[in-house]
Amino acid sequence: MVALFDSMNNPKIYISALLASVAFLYLLLQFMPDQRNGYEHRAVVLSNTLTQSLDGHRRYLTVVINNRDIFRVNAPPTEDCLKGSTAIVSTQSSSINEGSHFNLVKCFDAEANADNHLDESSTD
Repeated sequence: MVALFDSMNNPKIYISALLASVAFLYLLLQFMPDQRNGYEHRAVVLSNTLTQSLDGHRRYLTVVINNRDIFRVNAPPTEDCLKGSTAIVSTQSSSINEGSHFNLVKCFDAEANADNHLDESSTD
């Protein structure tokens, strides 16, 4: 054991041990199972907000789920969901901070939803 610590005085061995441990931790994190439970919900968009900051644009949607729960959802800046349109949002609960984070999966235009609903009901 003493020989191992004596060899750490050599910068080449120290740097290679450091790089090996960082690579091991990276691989460990990549192959660990995710401790999140993902669910998808259908929501109605109440508002659409695009903000600009020093590191770029961010878009937030305010949605209502189950006609009672209102949440703020992260959306890509390029996705433009109109007020009243239907959105599919995913929720991921993390055991680390014990909170839920919502992300936009897909946004459907309100008129397209009405057309699809009519198409589905006419086939029955």
